[in-house]
Amino acid sequence: MNNTEFKKAFDDVSPDMYMQTRILANIKDKKKKKHFPLKPVIGGVTALVLAAVVFTAVNNKQPEYVDRPFSVLAVEASDDIVISKEIEENAISLPNSMRLTNEKRDGEVVSSEMDTGFYVDGYDIDYVQYSSENGSFYYTDFMKMICDLENDEYYSAVIDVSDEDAKTVNSWINEHRSALNVDRAAFKEYIKTHDVSEYFKGKSDDPEDYFVEFNKCSEIVGYEDHDGYAFFLISIEKNDSYYDGSGTNYDFKGELTLKRYDVSEETFKKYYPDEDFIALSSPVYSPDQAISVLLNNPDMDKSELPGDEITIIVTFKDGKKAKKVVTVAFDSDGYAQFAYKN
Repeated sequence: MNNTEFKKAFDDVSPDMYMQTRILANIKDKKKKKHFPLKPVIGGVTALVLAAVVFTAVNNKQPEYVDRPFSVLAVEASDDIVISKEIEENAISLPNSMRLTNEKRDGEVVSSEMDTGFYVDGYDIDYVQYSSENGSFYYTDFMKMICDLENDEYYSAVIDVSDEDAKTVNSWINEHRSALNVDRAAFKEYIKTHDVSEYFKGKSDDPEDYFVEFNKCSEIVGYEDHDGYAFFLISIEKNDSYYDGSGTNYDFKGELTLKRYDVSEETFKKYYPDEDFIALSSPVYSPDQAISVLLNNPDMDKSELPGDEITIIVTFKDGKKAKKVVTVAFDSDGYAQFAYKN
């Protein structure tokens, strides 16, 4: 799913937050495997990778940026392969990089055939700020999720269920499979006859305040050594933090600030053994103005589509800052071209 289809999915309907999360979780194929609950969309995103090794200086009032070299890579990341190419002063593109087109598929206008993301790499980075003049970003903060899981701060409650009760719950879920939020509904049935108050001390005990999944513990990363089944609850408020602000912006803001978390490759692979670290660390970019112009002028020369400037400011742990600007333009076939701004 490209970024335009993603946005259209939420423009055409008004789902509650639970439904939005489940839509994201099911964009990818639905093969049964050991999983990370409430997993958002991860596959098929082309990432523009900014590998930055930078030293800079700051001013107490207005930041000053020292001109230091960046190593910038454009990366196509799919489920099967990651291809990269270093950005230079001359514009570059990749064979499968983002392309704007007015071609139709299944009766719908396809505005962008491929998404593009941005990743910044460097030493001792505290956070990264992205801003676009004519576009927007969205992001899923997988790294924060992983850190919270590692620190036992992800789930609001994990409620073990006896083997006998698990049979009853699974039977109830199977009988009501078509119900919306069926696992939460099953939890409501369960607490009618079971006291779970000890799990909610100091926090809401209303099931409507939580996403609920009923799972076999051995299928949940980090709980493989637990026997039987359990209800896994995460508060809706906490879940939102992974998608709003530092996470996915449903209103597609033109600015995004991402906190950098220290997640080793070993820890990352524990939760996402088949995924690429860079692809899942990259906020996705949408050239909104160019898309809008093309939709209104489908026969125009695509090389005349409005471009963009994406400013990336890195703040290091010592407070120093580095800045880089990447320009976006389109060729006559609608393929995005990326280059340093001189």
